[in-house]
Amino acid sequence: PLPSTRDLLRLYGIRSKRSLSQNFILDPRTLDKIARTAGPLAGQTVVEIGPGPGGITRALIGNGARQVLVIEKDARFLNPLRLLQEAAQGRIIINMGDVLKVNLSKFLDAELRQPWDSPQVPDIRLVSNLPFNITMPFLVRTIRDMAAHDNLFSYGRVPAVLTFQKEVAERIIARPGDRNRSRLSVLCQNFAQARLKYTLKGGSFVPAASVDVGVMTLLPLRQPYIDLPFNFLEKVFTSLFHGKQKTVRKTIGHLFPNQNRLERADILLSTCRIHPNRTAVSLDMNDFEKIAFTYKDMCDKEPRLKKYVLPELRELLLDYQIEHGLFEDQDVLDSGSGFSLTQNEHDEDANRPSL
Repeated sequence: PLPSTRDLLRLYGIRSKRSLSQNFILDPRTLDKIARTAGPLAGQTVVEIGPGPGGITRALIGNGARQVLVIEKDARFLNPLRLLQEAAQGRIIINMGDVLKVNLSKFLDAELRQPWDSPQVPDIRLVSNLPFNITMPFLVRTIRDMAAHDNLFSYGRVPAVLTFQKEVAERIIARPGDRNRSRLSVLCQNFAQARLKYTLKGGSFVPAASVDVGVMTLLPLRQPYIDLPFNFLEKVFTSLFHGKQKTVRKTIGHLFPNQNRLERADILLSTCRIHPNRTAVSLDMNDFEKIAFTYKDMCDKEPRLKKYVLPELRELLLDYQIEHGLFEDQDVLDSGSGFSLTQNEHDEDANRPSL
C-alpha cells in the first residue's frame, strides 16, 4: 500500500512554509469529504490546483475520478506526486507551474466541451485547497474567466470546489444587509451560484491554521444577473463599496470627475429610483443592475467617462491589488475607509433628507 500523506511528507523531508501560508490536510476522512463535495466523480476529469503532497488527489482517485490533472508550483511536491501518479496507473497528470499564469484549457480534451447555455455541465470539475496567500488572486481570476468564458471555462460551466478562510467565504455569500457584503460578494454572485457547504476548524490542518476554513462550491450561471463586462462592473462595484457604510450618493460620485460630481450622482440615482442615503450593503442585485446600466448609458453618451478612473480608486481595482499583494490579509475595501470630501460636498450631503 501507498504511504499515508503524513508519511510522504516525512519520507521526503517536506515541511510547510509559513512564508507561503501552507497548511496541509492529513486526515483521510476530511480529504474524502472534500473529494465527495465535488459530486459523483465517475467519468469526470478533475483539475486540481495546488495539490501539495497529494492528499486530496488521492481522495479524488479513490472516489472514482477518471483523471486528475494537478497544477503545482512548489517543486518539493513533485516526488510524492510522482509516487501517486505511478500508483494510479496513468490517471494522474502532473503539471508544474503557476496557476495564475497557466492556461488550463490547453491540457484538456476538446470533446469535453459543452455549450455555455447547455443544461449539462461538462465532465470536468475544478478542485482547489490553495494556501491563503493565493486564494484571493485565484478567485478573482476564476470569476473573471467565468465572465469571459475563458481559460478552463471555455469548456463550459465547470463546477468548482474551493477553500477559503471562513471570513472570505462568508463575504462571498453575503446577502443584502449583511455586514460582510462587499464588492467581492456582488461580483461572485453576479456570475456564479456560490454556496458555503461546511467549515473546517483550523485544527484540521497541519500545522494548525489560525483561522477556520470554508469549503465552497461555485457553479457558473448560464446568464449573469448583470450582463456587462467584468472590468466595467468591477469599476462600478469598487466605487460603491469604497467606504461601504457611506451613502451611495457619496460613493457612486467617485465614478465621475470632480466637476458636478454629486449632481451627476443625483441624476444617476434618481433615474434608478434609489434613495441617495442608502448604503451599498443594502442594495440587491436589481439595484446594482439599474445602477450599472444607467451608468453605461451615461458612458455611451460621454465616451471619455467610461475611461475615467479616479486615481485613488485605481489602486483599489483587483489587478492592482493582486500585483501589490494587497489581498493577503483581507479585501481593503472592507476596511470602511473612504475618500475625503471637500467641505462643499460635506455640506451638500448634509442637506440630503434622512431615511
